[in-house]
Formats: sequence, structure tokens, C-alpha cells
Amino acid sequence: MRKDGEEYGILVRPDKPVEIADAILSLISDQEKWNNYAERGYNYVKYNFMWKNSALEYLNVFKEIIDLSKTEPFDKKKVKNGIWTEECRRLFDDEMGDIERIEYLRRLL
Repeated sequence: MRKDGEEYGILVRPDKPVEIADAILSLISDQEKWNNYAERGYNYVKYNFMWKNSALEYLNVFKEIIDLSKTEPFDKKKVKNGIWTEECRRLFDDEMGDIERIEYLRRLL
């Protein structure tokens, strides 16, 4: 199994028991391969599915919305992705730290 050139495991067809058994045996017999897959998989999940990282991705989307609002005539009542642009602007207030931004984002969503 690969993503972005990184290998995370062995992809097998679920209807092929011999293929599944061979894959399991190859991992059991190679502790280094097992550890590499385990570490890469853990890091992939940690980076891509943790709340803070997801929230930061949302912040990037909102930043794009804000940047778009700078090129279009600004209307406070105009809604982008269900959130008023003015509220999105507050996410980038210099006084707000990352944790405060995440909490504010939670309240908006």
C-alpha cells in the first residue's frame, strides 16, 4: 500500500486467503519491515487525522476564503461555506494563539 511514494503496508485482496497468509507471514518473519510499517502507519494517522491538524487544515480553507474576499467586494452578510467572512477574518487576529483559534473554529462549526 503506497501513498505519496511512501509504503505503509501490504495490500492484499480480501477474497484470496493464501495471499493474506503470505502477507502475514512476510511481516511476522521480518521484524524490521513490521516496525517500519507500524511507525509509518501511526505517523500517517497522527498527522492526517488528529484534531489539531484537521483544525489547521480548516484554518487554511478559511484563509483562502478571506483572501478571496479581499479580491471580491466585501459584504458582511455574504456567506462562504456556511460561515460569514467577517467571522473568518477574526481567526487571523494577531492577538489570537493557535489553541484559541482552534476553540473559536469549533464554536463556528
